[in-house]
Amino acid sequence: MNLTVTEISRVISELSQNIEGAFLNKVWGLAEDEWAVELRQGGKKLWLAISISPSNSRMHLLTDAPDRKTEPSHFTKMFKKAASRSPLRKILQVNADRIVRLDFIGSALIAELMGPKGNLYLLGEEDRIVAVALARKSHNRPGEIYTPPSKPPANAGAVKIEAEQKPGLSFNMELAERYGEIVRLDILNRAKQKALAPLKVQLKKTAKRKKGLDKEKRELEKHSNDRHLGDILQANFTALKKGLSSITAIDFYDAEAKEINITLNPALSPAENVKRYYKWSKKHEKGIPRIENELKNLIDNEKTIAEKVKKIESTDKIEDIEQSQQAKPNQQKTGKKGKTAYSGPRRFITSDGYTALVGRSDRENDEITFKKSNGRDLWLHARDYPGSHVVVKLPKGLKQIPKTTLAEAAMLALNYSKAAKAGKGEVTYCYVKEIRKPKGAPAGKVLVTGAKSVMARIDSETIKTMKIRVSE
Repeated sequence: MNLTVTEISRVISELSQNIEGAFLNKVWGLAEDEWAVELRQGGKKLWLAISISPSNSRMHLLTDAPDRKTEPSHFTKMFKKAASRSPLRKILQVNADRIVRLDFIGSALIAELMGPKGNLYLLGEEDRIVAVALARKSHNRPGEIYTPPSKPPANAGAVKIEAEQKPGLSFNMELAERYGEIVRLDILNRAKQKALAPLKVQLKKTAKRKKGLDKEKRELEKHSNDRHLGDILQANFTALKKGLSSITAIDFYDAEAKEINITLNPALSPAENVKRYYKWSKKHEKGIPRIENELKNLIDNEKTIAEKVKKIESTDKIEDIEQSQQAKPNQQKTGKKGKTAYSGPRRFITSDGYTALVGRSDRENDEITFKKSNGRDLWLHARDYPGSHVVVKLPKGLKQIPKTTLAEAAMLALNYSKAAKAGKGEVTYCYVKEIRKPKGAPAGKVLVTGAKSVMARIDSETIKTMKIRVSE
């Protein structure tokens, strides 16, 4: 529940009497839209909570230091740099609205506690906006002079305190107690939603792919006997004529040598009809193992993701969510500096169920390209930038690379290269058989023939769902 104008007025009334003059010591994020500011007043520490959460926008003191911190955002770093060690000169409510201003020496913080429309603004000289916390729709932009919303609530002009104002920080402490469990559950649920979203998308893609493979398998299974039929047609070739829609012949594969009726395409010649049966036979022989292998990979991947989903949905601790998003590293031993040594290339599973290997070093790039791959496998590398070799293991008989697999493999090649900072770029790809190692060339150096290129864009959530072994 967001604080009302009246409640904000009570909070500011208490804070202005008790914390003005306190020095800002630390700033850290509690969630994407929640912050805690540590203030020092004499030898005493105070913790001010600021939230622009869509459902729990508020500002009040906390009873204790927060036990959870997130990686500092750009805005958090800017705010800390601008106001660190500076005294809080003034805290006031702007236009009797849900807006609070905290003035420091040389900077100010504007907190619009307006739910989904709220934001934090760091102001510099002349109240020009230096940084904005979240990319929400607003008429205020960096570099411009901050102006509060033009239409405050109709009753904002005359704020009345419904309860008797008590000395000290009693109302702040009341809010800290009221919001404690509410905020914890809100942050937990939002973390769950964020963690579950890509996993559910992956499950949906996997289910769709499995359905397509099942359909393809059923179609191919209709041709399980086509090689025998082709052999029978070949044995009765002289009886075949163009224009026939079927032929009856002895099935010499049958123990009782019964007659069998074989359907023909009247528009095809005898040789073409025989070739048609052999062609479908090859498709069946190569396609069924490929499909079964891909289905196995998809089912294994689906099971892993489903277990993650179940764990995330059932947990009551945000730490469990963070751990569930990390796979366990394949550890061997610890180096001299205490760093874990990893064995083997990074491994990923694409949405289509194919394994992708990503080299960790020049030597490993050579290993996955020339020792752990076949000529039919797909090879990728960020164009014109140093980076990892990526090899996607492809089954026999696959004539066309699935578009999703190509896009995801290209994303991996870009992500593990010097071009990753740009977030997007061009990736070279070809079959491994089109790669060769120049004589005397250093590790990782190859020559590519017949290469093509594709544009890739990095999506960290997609990479997380593909990852089956921690590599960082």
